[in-house]
Parts: sequence; C-alpha cells; structure tokens
Amino acid sequence: MKYKFTIRLNDKDVEAEAFTLNDYLELTLSKENDTFKEKIQDVVKRCTGLNIFEMKKPEAEYVIMILWLNSLGEINHEAEYMCECGNEFTIPINFNNVQIDKTHDEFLTYQTLKIHFNPAKIFDDSNDVMAFLKCMDYIILDDNQINISDLSDKEIDDLISIIKYDDMIDIINKLLQPTIKLGIPVKCDVCGRYHVEEFIGLNKFLKLVE
Repeated sequence: MKYKFTIRLNDKDVEAEAFTLNDYLELTLSKENDTFKEKIQDVVKRCTGLNIFEMKKPEAEYVIMILWLNSLGEINHEAEYMCECGNEFTIPINFNNVQIDKTHDEFLTYQTLKIHFNPAKIFDDSNDVMAFLKCMDYIILDDNQINISDLSDKEIDDLISIIKYDDMIDIINKLLQPTIKLGIPVKCDVCGRYHVEEFIGLNKFLKLVE
C-alpha cells in the first residue's frame, strides 16, 4: 500500500502519494543525464495531480520538496551541525515549517512604455535571459495594452533593443528571488552561541537528505 499524505498549498489541501523506490532511482539518474526537469514533472503529476510548470516558482519548489521528503520518510529530519567552537551536534528540522516566498508582478517603464512581467516558473533560473523573455507578458504603450504574443519577431527585437542591460539584470533578480526557505534556531550547549541557521532554495533542502 502506498503512503498517502496531504500537501497544504495556498490554503488548500492537495492529496498526494509517495513516489516509489524506482522513481527515486530514476530521479537520481536523471540529474546526471540532464533529464531531471522532465522526470520530476512526470513524478509530481502522477503523485499529486499538479503540473509544476503551470505553477509559480516557489510554489512548485515547495511541492517538489514536500513530495520528496515524505517519499523518503524525512519530513522530520536531524542534520549534523558544527559550531564555531568545534562542538558537533544534531539539530531537528521539521520541513512542514518551510515558508513560501510571495511573488509579485514586475514592471519596467521607459517614458510612455511599460512592460509587464509574470512571476517566474520552476527551473527558469537555469537560463537568466530566457527567464526574462519567458516572463514578458504584455506592454502598455500610450494607454494601449498589447500582449507580447501578439507582437511580430521584429517588434519583439525592437522592444528588447531598448531595454538597458542593468534593468534586465534587476528584473531577472527580482523574478528569480522568490523561493522556499526555513530558519532553524540553533544554540550550542558548550559555548552558548545562538543564531538562526537558514536553508534557502530547493537544492539546499534536497541536499540535506541525500
């Protein structure tokens, strides 16, 4: 019998079931042959009914993380930690407490032209320039809204030619910044040092349970 659990997302419960050992082995192999995006999409769709490529980046990251950790039985995890004083100890991590960053629409404005960008999708950070182009949604010119999809290739080239490089980088950073994160209070019982250990981004969480 497959292990079933619930993913809480946007105040809704998503019924899910754990992926199999064979899925895990194939996912691990897919990281080596550059097919992880396609494989994880198939696994998430089968186990949750969700299409991660239709979701905002941090929400898709959260679904992948919760599915991954529940499937491995690691939703409650103990991580090894070494204090600056040299003391080694374990810290308990409850991944149910992971926070999802909010996303925002972004705009670029040049005189009478305004360009609207949708929030980034999962894996858009693999190519910054492509993420910039994919997130372009519409322009507002002289109070007229025009979808990017309605522009010709030449019009798109003309539009891109007026965008300053620094502005593009700034928008890319804003689009790709939202992610998943968790802060764990840590106190050393030898030296008394206290701080909050931060885990940020999907890769950071998955590496914890490798």
